[in-house]
Amino acid sequence: MSVNLGLNAVFYQTDINGIQETPPNASAASGSGSFFQYDNVAHNIFGFGFGVSGITPAQVTGLKLRRGPVNAAGPVVVDLMAVGSVVPGGINGFQYSSSTVPLPPEQEAAEEGERKTAPRQRP
Repeated sequence: MSVNLGLNAVFYQTDINGIQETPPNASAASGSGSFFQYDNVAHNIFGFGFGVSGITPAQVTGLKLRRGPVNAAGPVVVDLMAVGSVVPGGINGFQYSSSTVPLPPEQEAAEEGERKTAPRQRP
Protein backbone atom coordinates (compact mmCIF):
# COMPACT_ATOMS: atom_id res chain seq x y z
CA MET A 1 0.00 0.00 0.00
CA SER A 2 1.45 3.39 -0.92
CA VAL A 3 0.33 6.73 0.52
CA ASN A 4 1.59 10.31 0.35
CA LEU A 5 1.23 11.98 3.74
CA GLY A 6 1.98 15.34 2.16
CA LEU A 7 -1.53 15.63 0.72
CA ASN A 8 -3.12 16.84 4.00
CA ALA A 9 -5.77 14.11 3.85
CA VAL A 10 -6.72 12.14 6.94
CA PHE A 11 -8.07 8.93 5.35
CA TYR A 12 -6.74 6.72 2.56
CA GLN A 13 -8.09 3.52 1.04
CA THR A 14 -6.17 1.17 -1.23
CA ASP A 15 -6.06 -2.17 -3.00
CA ILE A 16 -3.24 -4.56 -2.07
CA ASN A 17 -1.62 -7.01 -4.51
CA GLY A 18 1.74 -8.46 -5.57
CA ILE A 19 2.33 -5.69 -8.10
CA GLN A 20 2.65 -3.23 -5.20
CA GLU A 21 5.46 -5.25 -3.58
CA THR A 22 9.07 -4.17 -3.99
CA PRO A 23 10.05 -5.79 -6.24
CA PRO A 24 6.67 -6.62 -7.81
CA ASN A 25 5.72 -10.30 -7.83
CA ALA A 26 3.08 -12.60 -9.33
CA SER A 27 1.41 -13.54 -6.03
CA ALA A 28 -2.29 -14.34 -6.28
CA ALA A 29 -2.82 -12.83 -2.81
CA SER A 30 -4.88 -9.65 -2.76
CA GLY A 31 -6.76 -7.42 -0.40
CA SER A 32 -7.78 -3.93 0.53
CA GLY A 33 -6.81 -1.60 3.30
CA SER A 34 -7.33 1.73 4.95
CA PHE A 35 -5.01 4.15 6.66
CA PHE A 36 -6.00 7.17 8.71
CA GLN A 37 -4.38 9.92 10.72
CA TYR A 38 -5.76 10.96 14.06
CA ASP A 39 -6.28 14.68 14.40
CA ASN A 40 -3.99 15.03 17.40
CA VAL A 41 -1.84 18.10 17.94
CA ALA A 42 1.43 16.39 16.98
CA HIS A 43 -0.04 14.53 13.95
CA ASN A 44 1.93 11.49 15.08
CA ILE A 45 -0.72 8.78 15.65
CA PHE A 46 -2.04 6.69 12.78
CA GLY A 47 -4.36 3.73 12.35
CA PHE A 48 -4.22 0.88 9.87
CA GLY A 49 -6.62 -1.84 8.89
CA PHE A 50 -6.52 -4.28 6.03
CA GLY A 51 -7.71 -7.69 4.93
CA VAL A 52 -5.85 -10.07 2.63
CA SER A 53 -6.88 -13.30 0.89
CA GLY A 54 -4.41 -15.91 -0.28
CA ILE A 55 -1.95 -15.64 2.64
CA THR A 56 -2.72 -17.28 5.98
CA PRO A 57 -1.65 -15.75 9.32
CA ALA A 58 0.97 -18.52 9.64
CA GLN A 59 2.58 -17.33 6.39
CA VAL A 60 2.94 -13.72 7.55
CA THR A 61 6.58 -13.15 8.44
CA GLY A 62 6.39 -9.40 8.93
CA LEU A 63 4.43 -6.22 8.28
CA LYS A 64 6.39 -3.00 8.10
CA LEU A 65 5.66 0.66 7.44
CA ARG A 66 8.44 2.00 5.24
CA ARG A 67 9.32 5.50 4.12
CA GLY A 68 10.52 5.94 0.56
CA PRO A 69 9.59 6.62 -3.04
CA VAL A 70 7.13 4.41 -4.91
CA ASN A 71 8.71 1.18 -6.19
CA ALA A 72 11.61 1.40 -3.71
CA ALA A 73 11.89 -0.37 -0.37
CA GLY A 74 12.70 2.54 1.91
CA PRO A 75 13.85 2.23 5.51
CA VAL A 76 11.48 0.70 8.07
CA VAL A 77 9.68 3.36 10.11
CA VAL A 78 7.41 1.11 12.20
CA ASP A 79 7.23 -2.66 12.70
CA LEU A 80 3.45 -3.07 12.43
CA MET A 81 3.55 -6.55 13.99
CA ALA A 82 4.66 -4.90 17.25
CA VAL A 83 1.64 -2.57 17.42
CA GLY A 84 -1.23 -4.57 15.92
CA SER A 85 -2.59 -8.04 15.39
CA VAL A 86 -2.91 -10.53 12.55
CA VAL A 87 -5.97 -12.77 12.80
CA PRO A 88 -7.54 -15.31 10.42
CA GLY A 89 -10.09 -13.78 8.09
CA GLY A 90 -11.53 -13.89 4.61
CA ILE A 91 -10.83 -16.75 2.22
CA ASN A 92 -7.59 -18.41 3.31
CA GLY A 93 -6.42 -15.03 4.52
CA PHE A 94 -5.95 -12.67 7.40
CA GLN A 95 -6.94 -9.31 8.78
CA TYR A 96 -4.66 -6.78 10.45
CA SER A 97 -5.67 -3.84 12.55
CA SER A 98 -4.09 -1.31 14.83
CA SER A 99 -5.87 1.83 15.90
CA THR A 100 -2.77 3.49 17.37
CA VAL A 101 0.46 3.36 15.40
CA PRO A 102 2.82 5.99 16.82
CA LEU A 103 5.11 7.67 14.30
CA PRO A 104 8.70 7.83 15.65
CA PRO A 105 9.85 11.37 16.57
CA GLU A 106 12.48 11.50 13.80
CA GLN A 107 9.73 10.70 11.26
CA GLU A 108 7.29 13.30 12.64
CA ALA A 109 9.50 16.16 11.50
CA ALA A 110 9.93 14.63 8.03
CA GLU A 111 6.19 14.02 7.68
CA GLU A 112 5.37 17.57 8.83
CA GLY A 113 7.91 19.00 6.36
CA GLU A 114 6.31 17.05 3.52
CA ARG A 115 2.88 18.25 4.58
CA LYS A 116 3.98 21.88 4.46
CA THR A 117 5.87 21.61 1.17
CA ALA A 118 3.57 19.33 -0.80
CA PRO A 119 2.11 20.96 -3.92
CA ARG A 120 -1.55 21.85 -3.66
CA GLN A 121 -3.94 19.95 -5.89
CA ARG A 122 -6.37 22.01 -7.89
CA PRO A 123 -9.99 20.88 -8.26
